[in-house]
Order: sequence, then C-alpha cells, then structure tokens
Amino acid sequence: MNLRAVEQAGLSPDRQVTLKLRFNCAPAPGELSKFIELKTRAGAVVPFERLGDVKSADVLLRTAPLADDFVAIRVRAGLPPAVGTLPLEDEQTRTLAVASHLQLTRLTPSSPAFEGCRIWAYFTASVDARSAPAHIAVEPAVKFSIAPFDSWQGSGLTLSGEFRPGAVYNVVFRPTLLSEGGVGLGREIRRRVQFPHRSPSLAIGIDGRYLSPRGPLAVPVTAVNLRECTVSARPLLRRNLVHFAMREAGNYASTYADSVRAAADELTGAASNRVVRFADRRDETQRQAVDLRDFAAGEPRGAWLVTADARNVSVSHRLVVVTDLGLSVKRGRDGVLAWVTSLRDAAPVPGVEVTILGRNNAELGRGVSDADGLVFVPLHDVPAEAEPFLAVAEKAGDLSFLRLPGSEVTQEKGVDGQPYLAAGHEAFVFTDRGIYRPGETVHVKALVRDRDQQAPEPFPTVLRVRRPDGRILRDLPAMLDELGAAEAAVAVEDFQPTGRYAIELTVPGTFKILGETSVAIEDFVPPQIESSIDLPEGRRNAAAPIAIPVAARHLFGRAADGLVAEARAAFEPAAFTPKGWDGWSFGDAERGFPATSVDLGRQELDADGRASWSAKADPAWRPPAALRLVAGVTVFEASGRPVSAVAMAPVDVYPHYLGLKPAREGGHIRVGEPLAVAVAAVAPDGKRVESAGPLKATVSRIEWSGADPWRPSARCGPAAARDR
Repeated sequence: MNLRAVEQAGLSPDRQVTLKLRFNCAPAPGELSKFIELKTRAGAVVPFERLGDVKSADVLLRTAPLADDFVAIRVRAGLPPAVGTLPLEDEQTRTLAVASHLQLTRLTPSSPAFEGCRIWAYFTASVDARSAPAHIAVEPAVKFSIAPFDSWQGSGLTLSGEFRPGAVYNVVFRPTLLSEGGVGLGREIRRRVQFPHRSPSLAIGIDGRYLSPRGPLAVPVTAVNLRECTVSARPLLRRNLVHFAMREAGNYASTYADSVRAAADELTGAASNRVVRFADRRDETQRQAVDLRDFAAGEPRGAWLVTADARNVSVSHRLVVVTDLGLSVKRGRDGVLAWVTSLRDAAPVPGVEVTILGRNNAELGRGVSDADGLVFVPLHDVPAEAEPFLAVAEKAGDLSFLRLPGSEVTQEKGVDGQPYLAAGHEAFVFTDRGIYRPGETVHVKALVRDRDQQAPEPFPTVLRVRRPDGRILRDLPAMLDELGAAEAAVAVEDFQPTGRYAIELTVPGTFKILGETSVAIEDFVPPQIESSIDLPEGRRNAAAPIAIPVAARHLFGRAADGLVAEARAAFEPAAFTPKGWDGWSFGDAERGFPATSVDLGRQELDADGRASWSAKADPAWRPPAALRLVAGVTVFEASGRPVSAVAMAPVDVYPHYLGLKPAREGGHIRVGEPLAVAVAAVAPDGKRVESAGPLKATVSRIEWSGADPWRPSARCGPAAARDR
C-alpha cells in the first residue's frame, strides 16, 4: 500500500477542511483513525472524522475548524488494506497549504446510459449554487442547470443540460464565482471537456410489477448502443414465491447478487425467448415493447420473470405479475387484514383465498374474502423464523402477491407513541417534580381511564417503587376515588442509593402495569453564583470586533472573583425587520448560510468578578440578510459546577438591505396584469438609502418537478430581467 497524494477537497465557512487522501488501494476504513494523524504548523493535533463508509482508494477526512492555513498529514506504517494482507510498509508524511480562496480541482464529464449528460466540477470549498449560473458559461452555448453536490469523492457543482455524448465543450468559470462563505474564484478558468460515448446498456423500463390481463401486456425494453438483445419470460412457480421475494429483498444477497441467472433457473419454469432488434443510432436511447402474450401458450396469468440479455452488458430482470387482483394488507398484533379489489375498476372481489406465508415458506394462516373483499387471517404464537413475509391472493387461476416487509406505506407525522387502549384501563402517573434529594418525600399521583377516556368504578391499586438496580423498594396500596385518581407519598431514606427510581401503578395480585413514571434521587445543592452578559443595546457592524463583557457574583452579594469562565460565540442568520417597513421583505431567504461558532477560550474573573472577550464576524460573509450574535459565557463554581448566561445582538454585514413589496397585498397578480413591485434600499438603522448604486431585477418562474426520485426539487428559470 502507498499514499499517492493529498489534496484539499473542501473548505466550510467555519474553516472545516475536507482532505482527500489518495492511496493505491483501499485502506481498511476502521483502522484509519489509528494510523493517521493531523497537526498544525505549531504541532497541535487536529481532530478529524472520516466521511462516508465506501471502501475506496480515495479517503475523505473532515477536520475540526482550523485557525491555521497549514496542516501536516502523517500516515504510520502498518495501515492495513481493506482487501489483502500487505500493509503500508513505511511511514509517509505530507504537508498541505490550505487554500482560503476558491479553487477548481477537477472537471469530469459523464454520459450515463439512460440519463442526460452532466459535468462534475469539484472545488476546494462549497460553491454558492444559487448565484453560480451567472458566473459559468459553456461554449458552444447549451442550456444547462446547476445543482450542488456533496459526496464521498468531494463537493462542488453539477452542470446538467443538452450536452451531446462525444462532443467537445469549453467551460468558463468567471472570477466572480463565489463560495458559500463569500470568497471569490479570483481569476477566470477555462477548461475543455469531451463527453464520452454512452456505454452499451440494457434495461427493462417499467415501474412497478402489476399488469391487468384486460389491458396490453407490454413490457418496454430500453437499450443504448445495442443492435439486438434476447428477451425471455419464465413463469415463477407458486411454491417458489417466498424464495424469489427473499432474494429480491436482498436477504440472500451473496447468492442473488452474484448469480441472478442461477436464481432464475432454480425458481422458474421453462423459458420462452424472443430476439428484439434496435436501429443503429449511436448514443440514442431506444425503446421496444414486448408483449407477454407472445411468450405464453395461452393467456398469461400469475408471476413472470422477464429477462433482457445481450453480449457484454449487464442482464436486466423484472418480475411482472399479470393479475386483476389488487392486494392491500394491514398488519395487527393478532393477525393480518387483507382487502382484495379489482385492478380494472377497484371493485371489491369476493371469494379470493388469501394465504400468509412466513420467511421460511411455512403457511401461517389463510382465509377467504367476503362481499366487501375483506378477509382477516388470525396469527397466533408465530416463531421468529416464520415472521409474516408474503401475502398471496388466488382465485380461479388468477394469482397476486405482496411482500410485507419493505412495502409499507409511510405514515403521516405525529402518529408515534403507544397504541390506543383496546380493553382494560391505563394510567397517567406523575410527580410534583422530577428530582429529589435523599431523605425527601416523593409525592405521586395517578389518573386512571378506560378505553372511552372515562373514570372507572373505584378499585384498589398498588404503587410499586423500584430502585435504580431494579429491586423493589416498597409497594404502597392506593384506592382509586370516584374520579379515577390515586395518590401516595414515598419517603426515600438518606441511605438509599442515588439514581433513577421507577414508579409503577399496578393491579394487585397480577401486578400488571397500568402506567409508570420515574424520578431522579440525587445529591444536589442550589446554584451559589449568578452570571450575566452586559451587551450594549443597538446593532453591530461586522467590520468591528464585538466586546462580550461578563459579570458574576455570589448570591449572598460578594463578587465571584478568582473563578474561571469560558466564552463562546456563534453567528447565525437573522431576519432584517426595521421599524416602519411593515409588509416589506428584505434579504434572500433561499440563500444558505450555516451558523458559525467560535470558542473564545477561558479567563479568570478579576477582583470585581468581571472579564471580557471579543468576537468578530467576517465582512466577506454573505448571509441571507442580517446576522445574530449569540454569546454564551459559563462561569465555574469552586466545586466545578457550571453557571451559564446567554445574550444576543444583531450584526450587519451589508451597508444596506434591499427590500421588495408587491403592489397587491398577498403578492398575487391576475394573468395578463402587469407585475408592480416596490424596491427600496434601507440602512441598518431603518433609514432609506437614496443612492444605492445600479440594481438588476429578475423575475423567475418556479417549476416544481418530482421526476427525480432522489431529490424532488424546484427549478427557477428567468422569465424577465431588467437593469436599473
């Protein structure tokens, strides 16, 4: 193993550096922290974390925020590879000067088989993707869109557009291209790229798997740079449904992923083959449809495995189910409720036999759907190895199935928590506070309700108190009153252990828990000092340091001199809302700016119990609007207990803010009506700026697209622009 190179792959606004270490083979991921050490120029160790979990010869490390522009990388001998036994033979060291300005490190064109061409541009820092289109050009001119990316290989921008495979383009990055921290590229960069031709590829281009026998049984086969392929269809045997579904779900990854052909041969019936031919059109995506009726002796029904194969390309498989039976399943604690409907008209289908099969292919239960298409299959005492895995519906030669794990419908938010009470009673148990000292009395109360949220008839209960080690401290009888309430006082002796005590309201005899809570028993004393931060009122300018004075005193009056205090400061985005400008919008709400925190260090309070720190924002930062300074100071008592104070102040990076206000309230306009928007430049003190320089107004149309399953997004396209 050998370390080939080290390069800077990213720089965040708070100066976290992303390093890329390039080895000649992939190192063992779990051993990197033991064999790699980073240091500053002064020799201080720099903490870091590994990004991603991909086994690769390129390793990404992200450092803690760096105050230095230099980092030394040391890789000790003995670093083992991910595969093989020959470790790094000799210790290797590298040094890297951290580039604070934006740099382009790599430009990679790609031509995916069934997607549009794109260019991957890697930079030393995260780029402001929203402003980037105005600072990037492609020659010859091509319509393209820009999106940021952050992967295990690095971060940067992707240029996606109407690029042609095999064509050559010049990409121009202008000096005004900015990072998210507001740092510019500084010089124009021109790169010539040539897109590769698409690799020969084959795919079965169908979403889902269910086809109605009353419709066309067309399965589209998509190909690029192929003249022909062989398409086969095999009936999947009913007894092998579970085994194939297990392979499809990845449960047999070592066999299914490595031997798809073997899985098809073992689990299906005889194959019927057809040759599909394509026109000789280079780099063009072509689609041909095959009809499943051409592969079956009669009318096809049930599950079919469709395979497309060609020389020197990956085999494409798709399991298709020809059925009119739509299956919806809801699992419960005591069984499975299935609903069978027709795929043709969504009408309930009666008389369908529904079978629930386990992971081991064992039959767990079956039932027949009623006139509403519903059937409940009870499940009791199911062993772990026979967990419900597949629901199979059959009627008059028609067959459909649904894999239970992995096909769940995502529930809406706010549905977490314990299930509704089906029978019996439940209790809400609470105490007057959550922490007590040893020797104090814990006052416990409980409210009991039935499934209708009504108070039950009074009955006896037992309050069981458990120590932190799980042993029972005592049982206290408690009789419910007519409101379903009970209460008790639990004395915790001085000699009892500290920790968290559990309190359970139970039924006498069976000790079934109706409700429970917990309290902490700890030795604690009240705070001995108080601290405060005295930030003067008013707004601050980012160009000047901001003083953070702190004062601390003992609660009995004396100054807390000699105590140690530490301070930290964070700058986070804040809205600019000046008085007298109601209805106006200031700043760019879609611009990203991560909160930046700074550790200001420790000081000892003087004789007056005071100390002072200073924090400074970077005038080059480009937040959406204003910034907010959040200053925090922690003073440590003589016992080591911390007492903290927090103060906030607005900070202005910009000399003025641009505001917009639509002429019509609410911002809505009618079609064909001219768009009127008022524009104003406002100083941080709320006064109008008469001369703010030339302005450019752009009106964009937002088009929402959910075509990308990984990143549904909105795309803004300029509808009109005007300089003024």
